[in-house]
Amino acid sequence: MKLHGVSLSPWVRRLMVLMDEKGIEFEHVPAVPGENASAELRRMNPLGRIPVLELADGRFLPDSLAASLYLDKAFPGQHFVPQDGWARSWDVWLCEFVASAIFSRFEGTFFVQRVVRPAFEKAAPDEGKIAEVSDQIPPAYDYLEAQLEDTAYLSSAELTLADLTAASVLLNMRHAGEEVDAVRWPKLADYLNRMHARPAFSAAIKKDLELIGHISPVRSA
Repeated sequence: MKLHGVSLSPWVRRLMVLMDEKGIEFEHVPAVPGENASAELRRMNPLGRIPVLELADGRFLPDSLAASLYLDKAFPGQHFVPQDGWARSWDVWLCEFVASAIFSRFEGTFFVQRVVRPAFEKAAPDEGKIAEVSDQIPPAYDYLEAQLEDTAYLSSAELTLADLTAASVLLNMRHAGEEVDAVRWPKLADYLNRMHARPAFSAAIKKDLELIGHISPVRSA
């Protein structure tokens, strides 16, 4: 299989970590999304977005969640998507929450301004844009902290796709110099430290630092 995308993308990283956790071999094919997307990427995804999971038989899935659900079902080993109907639906909801309340509202801005601009565009971050979205952080972190009140992981006592999603998206906040306040959100801070210390995430962090090690304050997990 081939995974098309930029490894710094939290959605590409989520698939990388999932495949690493399940022991699935794959080839990573760097692909830039958006306006600079190649004709090949647009052939697989007319939206020009990443990731795209290309199967060995030539079929492809141009969406991270769809690819995650496929991989979890198609390959043996631990299931990261709960099999019970309610638990499965709740886990998908938590993935959606992270995407909508964190990635879309503030993580993207922090990462673009603090990492992409200085590392790849040789430009200074616009801290004004960061200030505009910073008030979105507390309610999102409050919600995740509450999910960890009685369990080791977000939706249950077992590691799930929601955890791979949250840890992947929030890793980019760490790359942008924003650590979770361990006084205000102690469970979330401890949870992220545990998640990022897992071998699959440690490998992902190492790959990240090959690209942005001179920018990111993250050195190890």
